[in-house]
Amino acid sequence: MSMPDTGDNTLHQQVSATYLRLAARELGINKQNAPAFLKDTQLTYEKLHLLDEKVSLQELLPIIGNALTLCAEPALGLVLGEKLRVTTHGSLGVVLMSSPNVQTMLKEFVRYAAVTVQFLKVTLKKNSQFYILEIVDLPPSIPFHTNISELVLTSVQSVIEDAIGKKITNGRFNFIHAKPKYVNRYKEILHSPCQFLEKNYQYCIPIDIGETSSIFSDEPLLQHAKKLCDKQLNELTKTNTLTNDIRTLLHKNIGRIWTIDDVAMAMNTSKRTVARKLKSEGCTYKSILDEVHKEVVSSYLMRDNLSVDRIGFLIGYSDSSNFRRSFKRWFGMTPTQYMASKKP
Repeated sequence: MSMPDTGDNTLHQQVSATYLRLAARELGINKQNAPAFLKDTQLTYEKLHLLDEKVSLQELLPIIGNALTLCAEPALGLVLGEKLRVTTHGSLGVVLMSSPNVQTMLKEFVRYAAVTVQFLKVTLKKNSQFYILEIVDLPPSIPFHTNISELVLTSVQSVIEDAIGKKITNGRFNFIHAKPKYVNRYKEILHSPCQFLEKNYQYCIPIDIGETSSIFSDEPLLQHAKKLCDKQLNELTKTNTLTNDIRTLLHKNIGRIWTIDDVAMAMNTSKRTVARKLKSEGCTYKSILDEVHKEVVSSYLMRDNLSVDRIGFLIGYSDSSNFRRSFKRWFGMTPTQYMASKKP
């Protein structure tokens, strides 16, 4: 499946790998059929089970398409959303579970949704009848809107109903898309009426339900979990740029000289998109590569047992003359001059 060129960083935003493993388990993915499930990604069956943090939207989207092909279940988003219990959502799930009531759960979900799904943006409104949880739509070029919205709204229903110990039947679900052929699955899985061809994706929860207490309410646990989520959000704010994604890639593979084509291929995007996005972030690929090499070389030079030529080899330079020329460009002096300048 060819991914759209969105021109922004959306495709590099990440999703908890837990959700991907849940989908694999529900579809009965094993070593034999994993290649079909992971087609058009750089993931393997082994990597799938080693992922302990996040997977990019770039890799998630083809997997959604592959999953729909493999399972012949058009309502896959609804089915998986129903399986996402509170504990599936990590620290966000703990925040929701330990909140005092449904109203607080909704507010905390809006605040911390990006902890597990970076690209997910939600808002909370209130009218005389409902608390209205609304998904802020993805860029138009991102496929599978229907499936993603089904999964998100169904999982919110599951989490809230788990917390209060009963089904919510007097709410309302609004969907942008037309009534699908599998509309009976909506009636089976979603416990409140559904409306289609609406302006926004929404889950409307009756006002009186908002005051319903959570069975698992625990204030000390809530405060602890919120601190964890705040820390994760702060980390996202600092690292959610293509520049930092590339820096991480280079640092993890420091013994190889990466071209911008190599980086684009590793990130499942085009060279043109990488260059354009970096320009919008105020840098170039060459400046990032030079900066990373300069940082690594500086740290290696502090070790007495490494020669200059050996350092060049460790960061991917097979020709010592090329490395020494690059060194002078990075530091404005030769390696010998640099070492002399560092002596007390």
